[in-house]
Amino acid sequence: MMQSVIPDRVSTSFNLRSWFAGLASLLGLAAGGAAQAFPASMPAPRFRLAPVTYYFEDPEVRTLLAAALAGDLPAAQAAVARGASPNAEGPANNPYNHIGLLHYAIAAGSAIGIRTLVAVGADVEYVVQGSAGRPLLFAETLGKPDLLSLMLDLKPVPELKPENRRYMLTHALMQGQPRCLAVALAHGVPVDAPGENGGTILTDAMDTQDYALAKWLIEQGASVLTDSYDLSFAWTVQYHLSKWKPDSPPWKQVKEIQAMAIERGAVFPAMSPKERRAARKAAADG
Repeated sequence: MMQSVIPDRVSTSFNLRSWFAGLASLLGLAAGGAAQAFPASMPAPRFRLAPVTYYFEDPEVRTLLAAALAGDLPAAQAAVARGASPNAEGPANNPYNHIGLLHYAIAAGSAIGIRTLVAVGADVEYVVQGSAGRPLLFAETLGKPDLLSLMLDLKPVPELKPENRRYMLTHALMQGQPRCLAVALAHGVPVDAPGENGGTILTDAMDTQDYALAKWLIEQGASVLTDSYDLSFAWTVQYHLSKWKPDSPPWKQVKEIQAMAIERGAVFPAMSPKERRAARKAAADG
């Protein structure tokens, strides 16, 4: 009988019922009551796993993966001691798209595989060649918030590279996976963390016209007073109002966002970026 010697931080126990109960609390589901409005996730793509031998040629790497999927930490440690890399990727004959051992465990839905691989040194931030990217983002792509949450338990947000913290939010938005975004926030990614362009995930949601998500983010504390290179959130809302026919469904959604922003201190009518630059120049000129 296999003995579990995985330390507490990577315990073999993963209670899905408890995890979903916690996520329900995060998303505003009252016990025994109706859910608050939360944007629906897009259908995630299905990843068809080929046999292990297709991806990994090294017998020790195959042994490591088999041990990880079985939750056999001693066997996994032995495979690593014999030279198997916990960040191995393949297939070697494909120069364009690889997956790693963690990606395989994610696609297989194996929580114990993830726990065991991380315990022997697999990195949830390791970037493989091709579109699969980091394991954290791969979980978002496949719409697996439970496995994303697990990886963020094993490698907490403060230990992640700063650029990866914010990009988890952007990637979840681009993949249409708001529950993954909610998981990242629940694990400590700041809701107002600036992206490469200086904008926040709230402004990104507006840019993609995901107004339901924008409203939810404001309810979670996203600031409506942020600026990005003279582009205020208030002006962004104003611009989106001008895009739609009055009283149309999207216009009404943006009007709701405007009302929420006003309640939180945003001022309308808002100055355009050009007007703000002119005002700043006039003030500097005296």
